[in-house]
Amino acid sequence: MKRKYGMVLGILLAIAALLGATGCVQPAPEPTKTVEPAPQPIEPPKKPPHPPIKSTGNVFYSTQGDFAFNIPTKWKNNCIVEERPSHLPTADWETSFIFAPGGNKSADGKPLLTVIRIPKAAYNTMLQKGGSKPGILLKTNEKYVWIGLLPSSNPYDPMSQKGKQFQALLIDYQILRSYFVS
Repeated sequence: MKRKYGMVLGILLAIAALLGATGCVQPAPEPTKTVEPAPQPIEPPKKPPHPPIKSTGNVFYSTQGDFAFNIPTKWKNNCIVEERPSHLPTADWETSFIFAPGGNKSADGKPLLTVIRIPKAAYNTMLQKGGSKPGILLKTNEKYVWIGLLPSSNPYDPMSQKGKQFQALLIDYQILRSYFVS
């Protein structure tokens, strides 16, 4: 009996050796070639269409004034925007950001910022005549110049509630430049 098992075991080993020698191993897969997609042209972002007066998030777009301004976060619910033809003789448009605590307009609301648009020819004439430059130059193109005007002082009693609120909302010209988008 031992002989029978030995013989069966020998046959099995012989078959295993034969299979190993004949290479019943699957061939390695061929490497696949990857084709990279052609680069797509990058399109510049499109400006969102905007109605005459609109605040989108923290960006205010003025179609009439032709500019965009990043409204400081601290101004949220503390100012309202008024746009109108300018009362200044050389300017043709102005946009004012009026102090309005809680977003409520009051008769004594004073501007935190006024942006005026002046025809470039009128601005250059004013400079040639030795006139002082009002505010700070924010933007210019071939037709217009945009000037930012900030209050020179707090128009309210500094010890009053309104005076303290107004003072906390003031920005300087350097900050104004960084918030002016276009």
